[in-house]
Amino acid sequence: MSTKLLKKKLKEEFAKNYGRFYPVETLKELGFIRKTCRVCGNNYWTVNPNTEYCGDPACVGGYSFIGSPPTKRRLSYKECWDEFVRVFSKFGHTAINRYPVVARWRDDVYFVEASIYDFQPHVVSGEVDPPANPLVVPQFCLRFNDIDNVGLTGRHYTGFIMVGQHVFNKPGKFIYFKNECIRYNYERLTNGLGIPAEEITFVEDVWAGGGNFGPSIEYFVKGLELGNQVFMQFEQLPDGSSRELRTTVIDHGTGLERYPWLCNGSPTSYDVVFPKVLDKLHDAVGIKPDQELLQKFSLFAGKFDVTEIEDTGLMWRSAASFTGIDVDTLRKEVSFIRTLYSIAEHARSLLVAIHDGALPSNIGGGYNLRYILRRALSLINEYKLNVELEDVVQWHIDEFGSWFAELKELGSLFDILKLEKQRYEQSLEKGKALIERIVRSKKTVSITSLIALYESHGMTPQTVKEIAASYGSNVTIPEDFSLVMQEKHSSKTQETTRSQKVGPTLSTVDLSKMSETRPLYYEQPEEKEFKARVLKVLDKKYLILDKTLFYPTSGGQEFDTGSINGEKVVNVFKNGNFIVHELSKLGSIQEGAMVNGKIDWEKRQILKRHHTATHVLNASARQILGPHIWQAGAEKTAKKSRLDITHFRALTPDEENSIESLANKAVMENRPVTVSTMDRDQAEKKYGFRLYQGGAVPGNKIRVIEVKDFDVEACGGTHCSSTGEIGLIKILSTERIQDGIVRLNFVAGEPAVNYVQKLNEAVKLMSSITGSSLDTLVKTVEKTLEEKKEQNKTLSLAQGEIITLQILNAASTTVEPVVRVETSINDLRVVAVAASKIIKKELKGRVLIVRGSTFAYGVSSNDRFDVKKELSTFCKVVEGDRNEAKGYKLYQ
Repeated sequence: MSTKLLKKKLKEEFAKNYGRFYPVETLKELGFIRKTCRVCGNNYWTVNPNTEYCGDPACVGGYSFIGSPPTKRRLSYKECWDEFVRVFSKFGHTAINRYPVVARWRDDVYFVEASIYDFQPHVVSGEVDPPANPLVVPQFCLRFNDIDNVGLTGRHYTGFIMVGQHVFNKPGKFIYFKNECIRYNYERLTNGLGIPAEEITFVEDVWAGGGNFGPSIEYFVKGLELGNQVFMQFEQLPDGSSRELRTTVIDHGTGLERYPWLCNGSPTSYDVVFPKVLDKLHDAVGIKPDQELLQKFSLFAGKFDVTEIEDTGLMWRSAASFTGIDVDTLRKEVSFIRTLYSIAEHARSLLVAIHDGALPSNIGGGYNLRYILRRALSLINEYKLNVELEDVVQWHIDEFGSWFAELKELGSLFDILKLEKQRYEQSLEKGKALIERIVRSKKTVSITSLIALYESHGMTPQTVKEIAASYGSNVTIPEDFSLVMQEKHSSKTQETTRSQKVGPTLSTVDLSKMSETRPLYYEQPEEKEFKARVLKVLDKKYLILDKTLFYPTSGGQEFDTGSINGEKVVNVFKNGNFIVHELSKLGSIQEGAMVNGKIDWEKRQILKRHHTATHVLNASARQILGPHIWQAGAEKTAKKSRLDITHFRALTPDEENSIESLANKAVMENRPVTVSTMDRDQAEKKYGFRLYQGGAVPGNKIRVIEVKDFDVEACGGTHCSSTGEIGLIKILSTERIQDGIVRLNFVAGEPAVNYVQKLNEAVKLMSSITGSSLDTLVKTVEKTLEEKKEQNKTLSLAQGEIITLQILNAASTTVEPVVRVETSINDLRVVAVAASKIIKKELKGRVLIVRGSTFAYGVSSNDRFDVKKELSTFCKVVEGDRNEAKGYKLYQ
């Protein structure tokens, strides 16, 4: 059953037995009565017997607090959080610091989308204790399904603070549940904020997710939803029945941005969330929004949700009728106001996300960041605003950073923004010609083309619209374009370079009655041999022992090799809590027998050095390049290793050398490397979330590797006892393997020494061949290459003249629109340059197809002819479009 159908079924069941599932006792005690909404049919609780609506803006006709705030106090953004803490402190809650918005402690999501994400899966499951219980947290969250609503409804954000009120009721340690939860929040709303009880409605709902479910209660004041109290209470069983969870959880989330809005009755929440940023933005562009129009529209804006409205045109007409302003004027004015709010809002989200270690890119969570960054830049261009996005970010640092002080630690923030802006501008230049072709051929730009233009060229719809307008074409951007894009990419997760499958799956074998394998490689890391009992023999080649010194492939580290009873061990991998040894042949080994194991100590030493060197290199890269550096993957083998890091551009030679030098300095300092096993919550408190360099780590206990005063990571690999044991660290090469990921290929210890020796031999040989000394070798090679470059340039000029004559000669012998040429010149670049010049002048209006021995090239100035299709008739691989294409792997 889908979650949607399950919620519908549960909602009907809960409504019938509402006394069992909802905090009726407290609601009645507070004077609330239960009613059913005339519009949506939801059941709700109110102290006002005359009301007929639940409080949802769609049911009550929008917001009624704008210009008429219902609270006794006019609190600012930060003051609303302070008031939240003040009230809940009286009820025994501890206020904790926010978690990073990049959820590196989880492997199922990229960004934190709700405060409960901080505590999933380990705290919610009861496996790990929370940092406090009960607690409140001002968790900054990122969500990208409401981009189209940002700036329009007055309440939607891509980045916002969800104030989390959380309670974890474990067996034998009950804190409180539904009745207390609603009482405490009623106290906060009424006595804390001074909201009259008759303005509050509590609406019955249900929550379901991850096989669990429970009742929930949303609450509204004057058309504004202020929060949702979710009670994680039941577990859905496979047979369709349910049972109460061992750990019941209160997941109460409330958007902090809505409270200062309610307290001040401003036209939008943005006006009171970042007022100083908006003031500076208005000054920079020299225009302030029409306050009278904004006031009128904001009363209606609560109904606007372009992700749910089927007919946005009808909604705009309704808004025009409500405000008394004609549709075209209203849309134009609101669009400009919406633009300023969106730029400010997107800048804040980018600030927090990049500070917390995320990078704009074309993969995973970075895709969303690049999208809102380019959307902000395109809005600035569309309205020709005299403002730089970097300035808006700085204004947020000044305003928001006065509260979240860590945001003042800039790192590489502005370098990242500057580079992203350059990439955006480069994409515009490349895309202009493409848009011109689309406009001239189709006259209109479809949503399919808009999506393709963004995905292939990074061009936002606003940019496409602006460029198309210069060619006399009008582009209509769907109101929910961003949502369409998000849905298209919702299944994409952050690509990592970690190996996933390391051995065959043995889940078909019943191992439930066996005790797990004891990892001697942790307990006795310096031992080379051991004795163990055979617990299981599988498929005549796999052994499971009661204990082992053999390290299985894990965390990017290659497995140990060696022998068991003299037979070669060719693979070692984990299957659940068991370590499986694959032998080249079984020999006489049987279940229950005692065996002798011996690991290849030389390989183990190399792997230890490579793994410890990975930690040292990662920390060195972070010190040299900035705090945005995180490990994105790693592999450690006996031959060489690689480390993948998050970085926004390829490394320069100077950066490579600096990282390598700092790493080797740490080696020479012979820093102690200590290993400890800690409770997860204690490790996080002591070291923070930098622990999770290798990704999510399971369990309530984690193994912490600390290079003294240099690096700390949660890691399960084998390591040296000091950095001096690593020996030389040598970076072989670096490369930008994908957007936002740079790979460092390196060796350490003996493999590093071997590499340097081979490199030295190669240099000496080169010196001998060129007849130059080691001191003059570089200059000699540079001179030789320069001479070869000049020779190639001369050859290219001559080939260009030849192919030009061949093309003109072929064109003069035919009156056909298609000119076909065969050539022996095997330089595609030379052919393409010559052909492109001729097609614009001598062959204007015609088509040119050039066929070489290994390639084909087609270019057309005739829109009716498809050169890509033509090349496909005799080439296996074709790149390009109908106007210009290149073909490879010619059919004979």
